[in-house]
Amino acid sequence: MSMTTFSSVQLAASAELVRLAAVIADKVEDGTLFEAGIYSRKELAEVLRRVTAVVSAPASKTFDDLPLATCSLSIEERAKWINVLDPLLKYAGRPGDWGRESKLGLLTQRLLQVRQELTQGEVKEGGTA
Repeated sequence: MSMTTFSSVQLAASAELVRLAAVIADKVEDGTLFEAGIYSRKELAEVLRRVTAVVSAPASKTFDDLPLATCSLSIEERAKWINVLDPLLKYAGRPGDWGRESKLGLLTQRLLQVRQELTQGEVKEGGTA
């Protein structure tokens, strides 16, 4: 049986829906729900379990949810990052120059966001507001 992969799809579901899908999978496998037709009960149960696993998996974090770094950055490290980003941002210009919904436009937006976070952290750590 060729199973569709749902790993890239995140579906919103209640705990009750997940529980219900698991119960159905058990009933299909043990034969109490119905007799299998084209697919075996085990295959149908496996499909339901895979769907249940995807539905109950936590959603991926968005870029905005991620920390700047997983460790604390020193003022010197922040300055080095800014010095590397500035020439790239000078070339990139504004996100709209490349099209906001293009890869280069999105990259420019993210680079500007990271640079701003680097600068804000420098101000906070430097003790001036």
